[in-house]
Amino acid sequence: ITGLDPDPGVNFGWSVTTPLAMVKLLTHLYDGSILTASDRQLALYLMEHIQSNQRAGVGDTAPSGATVAMKDGWVVGPDGLWDMNSSGIVTVGQETYIISVYTQDQYSLENGQAIVRSVCGNVASLLT
Repeated sequence: ITGLDPDPGVNFGWSVTTPLAMVKLLTHLYDGSILTASDRQLALYLMEHIQSNQRAGVGDTAPSGATVAMKDGWVVGPDGLWDMNSSGIVTVGQETYIISVYTQDQYSLENGQAIVRSVCGNVASLLT
């Protein structure tokens, strides 16, 4: 997937991923075109069972009753500014949407979380 670099040479375990690349990856996970059926089921199970205090954006703005498979991430950069992202697959009834929102250069994690919550909440209200 273009835009997904799992080893940018920065630090072990880091990756550089664009929001579009994350949407493509989640789309492949959703439609079953990557992983075996059992591995896909495990990945979705883990993404659906994130601790409630680790849910910002996709996870805490989804419509009531929705199934949410999500991945959030945050890191403070060498400049002391925060990058925060929230991505996920949200299914409500027969409708599914996949979303990925990234922030960068925020003065606090809370600022990044507020941005992703606002964007994800607006999208959820428009699509459901």
